[in-house]
Amino acid sequence: MIKRLTVVKATPPYSDNLEFYVFRSSDGRLDVRRRVSEEGRRKVFLAVAAVVALVVLVLVLTH
Repeated sequence: MIKRLTVVKATPPYSDNLEFYVFRSSDGRLDVRRRVSEEGRRKVFLAVAAVVALVVLVLVLTH
């Protein structure tokens, strides 16, 4: 049972697309988890959508 869990969220100044979460694991060691931030996921989604739209446009114009 978890009585108290402290989680620290950090975003490095050199990369606004990454977030790090630091917390103590069940054995007492610090555990660090890295993930892409919401902003980073949005940028990737928009880039993929732009590429798909470009491919569709090229396919429509070449037929």
